[in-house]
Amino acid sequence: AKHLVSSAILKLLIWLDQSPVRFWSGVCICYGFCIFLVIFSIGAKPDGGEPESRWKIWMRHDLLFVLSMCAVVFSCRWPFLLCPTYINPDEALFSSCGITLWHDPVFWRSISASTSGPLNVYPLLIPKLLGFSFGYAPARVVGLLFVLGTISCLYFTARKFMCLMLARMSVLPVLTFFAFAVNPDFVHYSSEHVSLFLLSASVLALAVFVSSPRRHGWMTFAAGL
Repeated sequence: AKHLVSSAILKLLIWLDQSPVRFWSGVCICYGFCIFLVIFSIGAKPDGGEPESRWKIWMRHDLLFVLSMCAVVFSCRWPFLLCPTYINPDEALFSSCGITLWHDPVFWRSISASTSGPLNVYPLLIPKLLGFSFGYAPARVVGLLFVLGTISCLYFTARKFMCLMLARMSVLPVLTFFAFAVNPDFVHYSSEHVSLFLLSASVLALAVFVSSPRRHGWMTFAAGL
C-alpha cells in the first residue's frame, strides 16, 4: 500500500513538472485559497457573538489555515526535494553524520559535525525510523517540516494577542518568503531550520504563559528549554 501511494505521488509530481503552466497553476490555487481564508476572516465575529453556520466556522478554523499554509509551501518547494545531488556542502555533511549515527548513535564518539550539535543531526534519523532510506530528499523533507512548524508557531503566537484577521495577515510575509525562496541557502537542510523552530516554539510557549500565567506557569520552563 505504501508503495502504491508513493508511486502515485511521484507520478503526480512528474506530471506537474512536465509543464510550467501546471506547476504554477497548483501554486496559484494553493496560495489563492490561503489568501481567500485571510480575506474571509475579515468579517469574523468576536467570541460570544451570534452563532454562525458550520461552514463559516470551519473556514475560520485555525487548523484549516495551517493546512493551507502547508499546501502553499509544499506546492512551491517540492521540486527542490527531488534534486538528486546536494545543494549545499552542509547538507552532505549532516546526511553522512545521520548515516553514521544510525550504526553508532553516540554523538561526538562516531561523528563530529563541525560547529553543529546533536539537535541538528538526530532529526535525520526520523525518516529511517519510519522505513525510508537515507538521502537528500528525506533530509529536505525534515527541514521542510521544521519550516512548517516555525510558521505554525508564529501564527499561533499571533493568535494569542491579535484577532483572527490580523494574525493571519501578520504571518503572510513569513509564509511568502519560505514558499517562494529559491536561493540554495534557503532550500537545503541546514542547522538554521532547527534553530528557527526551537526559537519560534519558545516564543509560543512564552505567549501561552503571558496570556494565562496562572493556568500555564509551566510554560516558562518549556520556553527556557
